[in-house]
Amino acid sequence: MKISWKSGNTIVTDTNSGKIIFDPKIDNLSTDDQKDPNTVLTFSSESLYESTKGKIAKESKTIFGPGEYEFGKIGLKGVAHGNPETKDESTINNIIVAECENLSICHLGNLNLMLSTSLIAQNISGVDILFIPLNTSSFNMDELTNLIRSIDPRVVIPMNYKFSEQTTPTQKLFSSELGVEIEESITKASLTRSNLNSSDGLKVIYLKPV
Repeated sequence: MKISWKSGNTIVTDTNSGKIIFDPKIDNLSTDDQKDPNTVLTFSSESLYESTKGKIAKESKTIFGPGEYEFGKIGLKGVAHGNPETKDESTINNIIVAECENLSICHLGNLNLMLSTSLIAQNISGVDILFIPLNTSSFNMDELTNLIRSIDPRVVIPMNYKFSEQTTPTQKLFSSELGVEIEESITKASLTRSNLNSSDGLKVIYLKPV
């Protein structure tokens, strides 16, 4: 499985069964991204889907709501998570959990409300790879890292933060809170079940936007 980061919350995952593009936007989605006939686009909200659908290829599959889906050997689950105080549908965040190549991956989408322990336990606890947004006004770094500990992934890939070729204060603080060493940012991460099994402890991978 090869993973790259475009910008914002947009993550591209190339698998041996097709391509998953999480939270594409109209300004970073192209026809080249969707050349693979087994491309699945997932959206954390229906409004994001609506603003992007003009760039969606006819052959691409789309998910923008809760439920369980299967496309070939790729299994996906959308988990609705929102703001119970307002009941405003625009605040609903669709978390995606995908299963492929004997790996489970979770994209937290536009995280705007802390996840409950029951939601974590029932849907995303112990996923292998977690994509988490860092540039959120809803939570501080301590809350985000506590959330990661609750989910207990093997690999964390941050997204939606201001990237620089030099190590940023955000990266330093995030890694420090998790107690891990900062590794050099890479353009693409290659992850397999075997290399996850051979690694000890939590690993944080910083991607360069491509």
